[in-house]
Amino acid sequence: QSRDDMKAMAVTDPLTRCYNRRLLYEIADHELQQHRRYNLPLSLLYIDVDHFKEVNDLHGHAVGDIVLAGTSHRMAGALRGNDIFGRFGGEEFLAIIHTEHQERLLEVADRLRRRVAEAHVDLHAATAADRLRLVRRQFEASVLQFARLRLAFF
Repeated sequence: QSRDDMKAMAVTDPLTRCYNRRLLYEIADHELQQHRRYNLPLSLLYIDVDHFKEVNDLHGHAVGDIVLAGTSHRMAGALRGNDIFGRFGGEEFLAIIHTEHQERLLEVADRLRRRVAEAHVDLHAATAADRLRLVRRQFEASVLQFARLRLAFF
């Protein structure tokens, strides 16, 4: 794989394909410095997907992964181009919104909530092929992370 592919994989969550926690920390730190230096508008939205544990418990982790990936895709698509979105961990996400107006921030939060609430996830449509693709993608990401770790030691 190319160096650019490796860089992208290092900052992307393999399941949701959005920014990972490591990059979110870097971006948030930079944005906070810009906010302090230039008095630019900045707000953070911490998002926790309700009842996600029930999905995993009732339908299994493969279906839970499909739901989580779809949920993150819908939320990311509801943001403006200059807003930043990523997976913070588990079923938690972070959105960095370039506004300080509480009304605007509440509008964004409500738009995200509506986009997720409007989604219909057919849990029975999660075919064996879908599950296999997710497992393969996670395995490939794990192998790559192991290879990078091993290279770092030698």
